[in-house]
Amino acid sequence: MNQDDIRQQIAKLVDQYAAIEFSQKTFGPNEQDVKPVDWILDKMISKWPNSSWELDQNSNPHEAGFLKLDITKAESKLGWQPVWELSHTLEKIIDWHRAWLDKEDMQAICLSEIEEYTKDMNK
Repeated sequence: MNQDDIRQQIAKLVDQYAAIEFSQKTFGPNEQDVKPVDWILDKMISKWPNSSWELDQNSNPHEAGFLKLDITKAESKLGWQPVWELSHTLEKIIDWHRAWLDKEDMQAICLSEIEEYTKDMNK
C-alpha cells in the first residue's frame, strides 16, 4: 500500500467519523483486552526505563480504578474493530512518545505507523 492509498483510507475514515455525533466517537480495545488502570500503568512503565507511578494518597475526587471505553458505536457506525492487542498498542504509544522526545521526523513516524496498522488491518 502506498502513501496515496493510505491518505485515501484516512480521508474516508475522517469523513465517516465526522458524520457521527461527537459523543459517539469512542475507540478502544476489544472486550478481552479491557484492563484496570494500574495494569496499564505497570505495562507502560515496564516498557519505559526509569519511569514510575504511585497512587496519590491525598484526598482527591474519586477516580475509577477501572475505565472501560464503549466501542459499540464505532463498530456499528464505522465498521471499525480494534486491530492491535492492548499490549502492542501501548508499546506503539511509548515508541511514538520516545520518537517525539528524541525529535525524530514525526511525519515519517506517523506515516510508518499508519502503514503498519493498515497492513495489519488487512490481514
